[in-house]
Amino acid sequence: MSSSSIIKIHTSDNAPQLIRENVVCIEPHPSLGLILQYRSVEKLASGNFSMESNKIRLQNAEFYGLTPLEIKVLNLIESYEPDNLIQRFYTGKKRISVNDFYEKTLTPELLEKDVRPYIERKILAALKELKGQTVYFWGKGTLNIWIPLVVEKEPAHIVYKIQRKDENLCYSIEIKQEGKTIKVQNENNEVLLNTPAYVILNNSIYHFIDGQDGKRVRPFFNKKEIVIPPTAEEVYLNKFIVPIAEEYTVEAQGVVLHKINNTPKAILKIMIFSNDVNLGLRFDYGDKSYNANEASKGKASLAKEGGEWAITQMKRDLAWENQQAQLLEKEGFALKQGALFTLPENMSVAVFVQEQIPKLTEMGFEIDQENLKNPFFLAEPKLYYSVNLVNDWFDLEIKVRFGEIEIPFKKLKAAIIAGNRFYELPNGSIAILPDEWFEKLSPIIDYGEESSSKIKLGRFHYNLLEQFERIGINRSSEKLASVVKSYKKTGTIVIPESFNAKLRNYQKTGLQWLIALNDNRFGGLLADDMGLGKTIQTLAFFEWFLANKRPERKRVFELNVGEKTEEGVEKKPIPFIVVAPTSLLYNWKEEIERFTKLSAFIYSGNARSRYVWEYFHQYDVILTTYGTLRNDMDVLGRISFDIAVFDEAQQIKNPSSQSAKAALALPASQKILLTGTPIENSTADLWSLLNVSNPGILGPYTRFVKHFSNKIEKQGDVQKTKELKEITQPFILRRTKEQVAKELPPRHEQVFYCDMLPEQESLYEKTKSYFRNELMQTIQHNGLEKSRIYVLKGLLKLRQMANHPYLADNTFTHESGKFNQILESLENVLKGGNKVLLFSQFVSHLKLFKQALQERNIPFTYIDGSVNSQERAAQVKLFQDTKDYPVFLISLKAGGVGLNLTAADYVFLADPWWNPAVERQAMDRAHRIGRKNPVFVYKFITENTVEEKIIRLQERKKKLAGEIVSEDNNWLANIETEDLEELLS
Repeated sequence: MSSSSIIKIHTSDNAPQLIRENVVCIEPHPSLGLILQYRSVEKLASGNFSMESNKIRLQNAEFYGLTPLEIKVLNLIESYEPDNLIQRFYTGKKRISVNDFYEKTLTPELLEKDVRPYIERKILAALKELKGQTVYFWGKGTLNIWIPLVVEKEPAHIVYKIQRKDENLCYSIEIKQEGKTIKVQNENNEVLLNTPAYVILNNSIYHFIDGQDGKRVRPFFNKKEIVIPPTAEEVYLNKFIVPIAEEYTVEAQGVVLHKINNTPKAILKIMIFSNDVNLGLRFDYGDKSYNANEASKGKASLAKEGGEWAITQMKRDLAWENQQAQLLEKEGFALKQGALFTLPENMSVAVFVQEQIPKLTEMGFEIDQENLKNPFFLAEPKLYYSVNLVNDWFDLEIKVRFGEIEIPFKKLKAAIIAGNRFYELPNGSIAILPDEWFEKLSPIIDYGEESSSKIKLGRFHYNLLEQFERIGINRSSEKLASVVKSYKKTGTIVIPESFNAKLRNYQKTGLQWLIALNDNRFGGLLADDMGLGKTIQTLAFFEWFLANKRPERKRVFELNVGEKTEEGVEKKPIPFIVVAPTSLLYNWKEEIERFTKLSAFIYSGNARSRYVWEYFHQYDVILTTYGTLRNDMDVLGRISFDIAVFDEAQQIKNPSSQSAKAALALPASQKILLTGTPIENSTADLWSLLNVSNPGILGPYTRFVKHFSNKIEKQGDVQKTKELKEITQPFILRRTKEQVAKELPPRHEQVFYCDMLPEQESLYEKTKSYFRNELMQTIQHNGLEKSRIYVLKGLLKLRQMANHPYLADNTFTHESGKFNQILESLENVLKGGNKVLLFSQFVSHLKLFKQALQERNIPFTYIDGSVNSQERAAQVKLFQDTKDYPVFLISLKAGGVGLNLTAADYVFLADPWWNPAVERQAMDRAHRIGRKNPVFVYKFITENTVEEKIIRLQERKKKLAGEIVSEDNNWLANIETEDLEELLS
């Protein structure tokens, strides 16, 4: 390697220029032997190098203009500069000079053992960078010797030859490179590196295919062959030739050469150190074994055969061995040291034995456990079971077989409970229990009762048996599938003609599910998304039950209970009770009257009679609230209901609440829970709900929290999540609107009735009373026509208070029932990743929502009449084109028309428009042509206010529709005094 630089040595314009060249030199060092150096050499006009040269160091490399590759080589050369050698190999405490280091510290032993090998490693790395380039052998002193040497790119090959000439054995070598024989005999040849050998032969530097040792080449620089006297043959062959025959190519004449090619085997020896499993990799060639890290390329031996020497060679297939090691590394096994491999990162011993060993065996590796005190049981364990259906439970018997050893399941139970996959068999071997057993058997243990050699499993957990069937071999005379099927079977469903609604396909599926639960005496949790018709499905189920199950239920009741109470009142089982929030009672009553022929009675309110329960049997459906249920359990607890339905069942998610306790205690043959949010805060919510619908299905609450809630929510336990799903899946039906979008109508509307809070209700009633008196007196004196402006002012005030009293009175510091419910519904909808338009005709109302969303860190976009057209377009783009803004707050005046907001899934109407056309305009912002998904519209009405009463008035008086609170106030034109009195009643 060389590079040229031009340096001026005279200052005159005609001064000659001196050409210097940067070259790598091989120099003999008096203490270190042959080393590489970098020098800048003067080049004479003749083209030869002069005697003058400068040593290049890293600190002046920039001056000499070295390339990055040259600097890389120079770095390697610098590593054995005297200062660096002293720092690395001098252990004394006092400073030492370079001369003293070479003369006193650098002993022949230190040089041969440590220093020279270190230097040769650096020279080797440099030569690899210099392949194909020219370096120079420089003879220092009075001789100006610069001999160019080419560092050969391609390796050479040595053949060691043994020949018998006359009575003597002769030993020689032959070196070839790419078919060309290279002359070895030359007194100027040198060994530059010993191991691996780099030798200077005939102005070239050669290296060798299979490594070699330079000491084996050096003797032939001065002679063509070495003659071995007959008396020294055995010693010489054993000492020199046999070791060569183990590693390299040998050709023999006059000596017999046997070559053995045994098919190798890759053996993995399992070793345990400090409880860690390690694998020792070795290769067996017949009766010869080699660890993967052994340098030997084979074995050779010397013997006499018929008066001649015979050398037997057994060569290792190093390429194949290397492939086996690479296969292990591809599987994630890491080479620890020597031939020792560690298990892949994060791989447990159980997974290694159960999954990885079979894979390694398939790949051709053999497993050696001979030295293990407790070897692993490597065959697949087999689980056998039998199951029988007995009354209301399953009898399950389980046995496990490890090869010829059979273990009763009772003995394995402790290991399953403890989560211990290692089980010691009677013969001392260690069996690894499959992961699937823990997954499928743990629930069986948790929910089953041990009875002698069998496990008794309740009817709620029939689905666990289905999962169990995947891991075991059934030896029962009764097939498990047929046993489980009996708990799934239901007859053909015919929806009674009395049901006045057409069910969509997914709603028919919901009805079938409710009927299947009833057939098998199970309760359930219908958890469809809001707006998918949980009420409709429930009412269809009521109608089906009356047509198909009621007569049978009535006979059983009369047979067991009797027809009369102690007071002589006829007592019959009441078909249905619906427990719902107060705001939904009238929804239920209206839907019952609209879609069914059922009779309904509302048992709620402060004026209710606690004795009317004796006449409940005259009705099909009793409607009550959670508050009434809590307070009147002494009454409702005396009654036997066929079916109890709990709407918005998240209200009983807290098992310690009085509502949850009352729901659990309420007598009913079947309990159905309805909620779109079965899990609001944690999985513990689910325990409370299912414990009401199917008592005991999830075991004791404390155990559920420990085994499910904590592990799922705090540890992210996927297995426990799966287990919980398997247990609960038959008893929960949940569909999202995305799943059933094709079945939905283009737009689904729902009215939410909201309760006023006490302070809100007090102020509303006081304001209503004042306006009623004032308006009636004004109308009496001036007539309705001249009083319309006062009517508008009074109704506006009341409507504001129905939303939030702060809108009418900024001194009001309490909360609003409707405001809170809208926020709660909004948060529930947002949990599903939906986007919402929230409309209000009151800007002051929107600003309250704006503040509330900011406090909850919910991003939103916003427009009202004060927003200019440019900002309005920007807000629409943010909502439409990004997922970052899930809520759009819009005033009627600014956003009721002209906007395309198809990104929204839900439209919230915070305050009703009495003109249906105005409501449709708001809905149509999201519900437009080309939209694929349905739009869900939620209207929020404050109960017992002017809002609710105008809706009722609209139903009775169609002439009000489309007129109330329109911008031109034409709705007042047709209102009559009687209407106004009702609104203010």
